[in-house]
Amino acid sequence: MRKQAEVNSGERLGALTSPRYLLVPPDLENTALTILASENLPGTANNDINPEAQGSTSDARLEAARRRVIVVDLWTDTNNWAACADPNLYPTIGVGFRWGEAPEIFSAASPTSGLMFTNDVLPVKVRWFYATGAIDFRGLHKNNVS
Repeated sequence: MRKQAEVNSGERLGALTSPRYLLVPPDLENTALTILASENLPGTANNDINPEAQGSTSDARLEAARRRVIVVDLWTDTNNWAACADPNLYPTIGVGFRWGEAPEIFSAASPTSGLMFTNDVLPVKVRWFYATGAIDFRGLHKNNVS
């Protein structure tokens, strides 16, 4: 993800698109925590320092790893995973609102007419238009393992 280039340029985005969160199915939660919380690089015979580990004690590293691992319970494939850049550094998913972030609220508040007079109710209508979508693909990565 760090090797992604800026639009219409060969300049790499580097740390902006560096993976911050790891999305995994429930089957890979322990593996993800092991990778992010191990003091040494997992899966190697030499004792290289794990650059992803944050914290000086085992408990601190595990707590930091838990903040970065997101378990997606709806994923049924047991070996697929995804990574996401820090949304504060490189926003990848956006939400847009049509008439502002607050919804429009309509009510029939006349106490002498309509349903409020006959049935002792207050009808309320709420209208809120919003949309979500991907802003840029470079802050996301999905790895489908076959």
